[in-house]
Amino acid sequence: MKRRLWNNWEVIDKLGEGSYSEVYKAVKKVDGIPLYCAVKYISLPKVDKEKNGTVIHTDEIIASLKQEINIIQKLNGHRNILNYLNFHQEPSDDKKGADCYIYMELAEDIEKYFSRVKRDPAEVLQLGIDICQALEVCEDKNIIHRDIKPSNIFRGEDGVFKLGDFGSAVVLGQQINEFHGTYNYIAPEIYKEETPDYTSDIYS
Repeated sequence: MKRRLWNNWEVIDKLGEGSYSEVYKAVKKVDGIPLYCAVKYISLPKVDKEKNGTVIHTDEIIASLKQEINIIQKLNGHRNILNYLNFHQEPSDDKKGADCYIYMELAEDIEKYFSRVKRDPAEVLQLGIDICQALEVCEDKNIIHRDIKPSNIFRGEDGVFKLGDFGSAVVLGQQINEFHGTYNYIAPEIYKEETPDYTSDIYS
């Protein structure tokens, strides 16, 4: 991951990583004022290859990435959904693949947040209300998240709790060919690889 990114963003810290992506904190100055965002970085090989014992299927990742962007664009603008800012793709430095960047609103996942602040009952109640409102928006757009867990729930700099990481999300009725989810949080029907619906997210 390089330090200087497209459109004058500069990476300043690593926030986390997933099965095929990494997330970084980035900054740029506009009229002398620093602006911050989170950048989801995906490095795509030109052909399928193995990483950490898992075969990376480039075509599948590209299809999943396109779907994720399409879904977060549909949800964009709601205060309880992590805000999407931009997307950029460019050839990798070795010219043997592509580097993809999703620019998102900067926020802190609730595991990290509640590890450094005292848990206030009123704030925990607000967390529940905010995420229920996020699920209402998803249902209105016929979207099922499929991976609701603490690390995918965030507290924005505005103090609002938000649902994020739609990499596993699907449209209601969409044919699903593989398992997605986290065992401690998935609904029984997802565990059984049956068709999920809105109640699957409520269970999680």
